[in-house]
Amino acid sequence: ALLQSPHAHARILRIDTSRAEKLPGVAAVLTAANSPQTKFGVSPARYDETVFCIDKVRYIGDEIAAVAAVDLDTASEAVGLIRVEYEELKPVLSVEDLQAIHGDDFHAMAPIFVPLLTATEAWMTPNQAIAADLLSGWDYQNRLDSAPAAVFNAFWRHLLLQLFANMGVPEDYFPEQSRSFAILQAMVADTGWDCAPWCDGPGTPGIADRDAFLRLAFSEGVLELESLLGKNPTRWTWGAVHTATFRNGTLGESGIAPIEALFNRGPYAAAGGASIVNATGWDYVEGYQVVSVPSERMIVNLANLPDSLMVHTTGQSGHAYHPNYADMIDPWRLVEYRPMLWTREQSESSAVGHLTLVP
Repeated sequence: ALLQSPHAHARILRIDTSRAEKLPGVAAVLTAANSPQTKFGVSPARYDETVFCIDKVRYIGDEIAAVAAVDLDTASEAVGLIRVEYEELKPVLSVEDLQAIHGDDFHAMAPIFVPLLTATEAWMTPNQAIAADLLSGWDYQNRLDSAPAAVFNAFWRHLLLQLFANMGVPEDYFPEQSRSFAILQAMVADTGWDCAPWCDGPGTPGIADRDAFLRLAFSEGVLELESLLGKNPTRWTWGAVHTATFRNGTLGESGIAPIEALFNRGPYAAAGGASIVNATGWDYVEGYQVVSVPSERMIVNLANLPDSLMVHTTGQSGHAYHPNYADMIDPWRLVEYRPMLWTREQSESSAVGHLTLVP
């Protein structure tokens, strides 16, 4: 039987196992003090766990001690005799913190390339200069109403298209964005990106250096946004091109437009992006439309389960014209939540009706 922490975050001041050890039928009482403290984890980079807590507990249920006894009842009784003195600490993460994490739209490539794009505007057309000015002071968040997010992602798309075409990669084998992040990070490194082997290629003939290569990708991105959203960059938004359409898995993919219109919902403007915490993925070969999503977000409060929250992408009903067919789309895309109904009291107080089944 295990003794587990009742606190989300606390310092262990003292553990007294003497009464548990004296209970008849107890074979051993184990804590960090008398067991190996070998570290382990889900991968070598995360070998930061031990079997039992040494000096702190970091979540409710963190293991503090274990009892081996002749039977489970005896072991459970012995666990109840172990005394632990805690100094409670502020939890590292609150429910509000996790909501903010779920909605994190940070594009990790933006801090690398925005300074390169905004270093000089001498080569830019007036409209390109306006678009580049939008990037100055941007917080690198792909918010759905963000103009600089639209500008950067258009540049990013054309950068990848040109780069992998020049490398001779067949379009069907272009790397997905998560791998593209890693490739570009490795190419940039600490010394600045030298694209000499890839600048002058089939997709960008006559391009001789890194800056010219980046200028071409930026120019192509701005040109595309002008064709999609108009000539005024200050009115562009990421959500205007990065949209999610929720398709019914059967008739919503029938190929018959009037029937699909009955069952599908969207398009909806979306924040986030590929390889971003708010993982609304898009395929840079095909365009900006959302092709993958975090279909459910859930925050489970182990200290108080009825305070837990959730949301998923559409609604709780599968009937196309029921009010709950699509009523969670807006909360989902805006990273809002609904209560998880853990108790009977919660369910009954939230109910709008009752269905009685009669044999």
